[in-house]
Amino acid sequence: MKRIGAASFLIIYLSVMDSLTLTAYLVQRQLYYTDHQKTTWSCRFYHSAGLSFAGVANWTLVLITVERFLSVCYPFRRQLLISKNFFIISVGILSIVLTLVIFTMEALTADASEGVCQEHDDEHLLEIARVLIIYAIPFFFIAIFTAAVLR
Repeated sequence: MKRIGAASFLIIYLSVMDSLTLTAYLVQRQLYYTDHQKTTWSCRFYHSAGLSFAGVANWTLVLITVERFLSVCYPFRRQLLISKNFFIISVGILSIVLTLVIFTMEALTADASEGVCQEHDDEHLLEIARVLIIYAIPFFFIAIFTAAVLR
């Protein structure tokens, strides 16, 4: 079996996370359009799963950008600075922590009153935190490391 490098591992992991994100949102959409009674648990689970997979995919893009930055800017020291095992451990920790955080945030906000999945409108701080964790902070890091590569 052919050994894969750190960049290939990250690309494969990203494609798996993107596929899981699409699958989770497809299931969520199908549940939304069916007439069966929704429970708070199902609302929380399917919404949290999609957000978790999307968040992990975005943070995996950050790791890919870091790997590219080190490969371009420090080509001779990259092997000393990071390894494939570093990225495997990073992706594992990132996936677990991000999933726990998102599922906890969703447990506080998602509800299925009257059989319809919805979120509480009074949880603005959690919504801001969710947007920062899943979208804004990864975008910030990707922009910084990409600019550093382009300089």
